[in-house]
Amino acid sequence: MNDHARHFELLRSLAGHGVRFVTVGSAGLVLAYEEHGYALADVDVLLPRGELGALVAWAQGRGGVVTVWGEPWTPQLDVTGKHYVRARFGELQLDASFEDPDFDIDALVRDARWLDGIPVCPERELWAGKFRKDPEGARTF
Repeated sequence: MNDHARHFELLRSLAGHGVRFVTVGSAGLVLAYEEHGYALADVDVLLPRGELGALVAWAQGRGGVVTVWGEPWTPQLDVTGKHYVRARFGELQLDASFEDPDFDIDALVRDARWLDGIPVCPERELWAGKFRKDPEGARTF
C-alpha cells in the first residue's frame, strides 16, 4: 500500500469514528486532483476544538502517539494558543489544527466535499490555505 493509500485510510477511519473534520493542505489537493502524483509527507486536517477529545481517543485507540508541540497529550494539558495536535502512527503523521484565525472551521466542516469517503475542505479555501502556508508548493502543484 503506498503512502497516499495509508494516509487516506487513516482519514477514512477518523471519519468513520464520527470525528468532525475537514482535510486541508496537500492531502486535500491530492484527493481533489489524484492525477497530480504529489508525494505526501503527512496529512493535515482542521477540526472544531470540541472534537479534540474524540480525535485523541481515536488516535490512541489505533496505537497513535499524540503530542502538542512535542509534549505528550494529557487531558489536563492547556492547549490554548497551541493551534494543533500531532498524531503519529509509525512513519505516518496527522496534524490536526483546532484554531485558525483565517477560517471558520465549523463552516468548512459543514461545507466539506466528500471525496473517496473523506471530508475535504471546499476548493476555494483549500487553495487559499495552501497558498498562505506554502506558496511555492501551491504554484508547483
